[in-house]
Amino acid sequence: MRFKLALLASLLVYEGGAAGSPIISVSGPQEDSFVWTLGGNRAVGFSLASTYRDLSITTTLLAFSPGGTWNLTAYLTDQIGPGATAANVITSFSGTITLAGTDPVIPFVLNVQPIFANLDLGPGTYYLILSGSPGTTDAYWLASQVGVVTTFDGASLTAGFLTAGSPDPFLPASAFSAGSQEFWFEVSGVAVPEPGSGLLIVAGSLTIVALGRKARALL
Repeated sequence: MRFKLALLASLLVYEGGAAGSPIISVSGPQEDSFVWTLGGNRAVGFSLASTYRDLSITTTLLAFSPGGTWNLTAYLTDQIGPGATAANVITSFSGTITLAGTDPVIPFVLNVQPIFANLDLGPGTYYLILSGSPGTTDAYWLASQVGVVTTFDGASLTAGFLTAGSPDPFLPASAFSAGSQEFWFEVSGVAVPEPGSGLLIVAGSLTIVALGRKARALL
C-alpha cells in the first residue's frame, strides 16, 4: 500500500504541481519609496524563463484621503510602444476597484490589488500596464528607486516605464520611456515540469513499486 501511495503522490506532483509560489516580487522600505499616479499610464516589464500555469499578478497601490473607488484599466502584453496591436494583448481588464484610504505619511495603508489570475504563460518578456481615472479617489502605484527585487527560476525584471507625451488611444501602442523606478508588484504561479522530468518522476515511482514487490516476494 505504501508503494502505491508513493506512486500516486508522484503522479499528483506531475499532473498538478504545488500551490502557486512567487516568481518575481518587487517591494522595498516605505521610507525609500514614492508614488506615481495611475492617471499617467505606467508599465513594468518582466521576463520568464520557464512555463507557468495558474499565474497571477498583484500590485501595491495607494489611495490618499479619503480612499474610495478607482476606474482601472490594465493590460498584459508581449509588446509595448508604437507598433503594438491587439494581437500583442494577452489579457486585459477594465472596471472599478475599491481602495482603502491613507494619509500621505509613512506608514502608508497598502492595497495589494489583484490584477490578473489563472494565466498560463510560457518563456518570454511581458509588460503590465496600468492606467485609469478617479472614481471617488486618486490612485497611486508604489515604487522604489532601488527596490527589494526577488526572482526565481531565471525570471528577471525590467525597470518601469512611463508614457512619453499623450497616450495612444490604444494604450499599449503609446510611446513609453524607460525609467529607473521599480514598481511594487508580484508574479506568482506553478511551474510546469518539462515533459522529460515528468516521465522521470513516473519511471522512478514505477521502479520503487517494482522493488517493493520484489522485496515482499523475498520475504
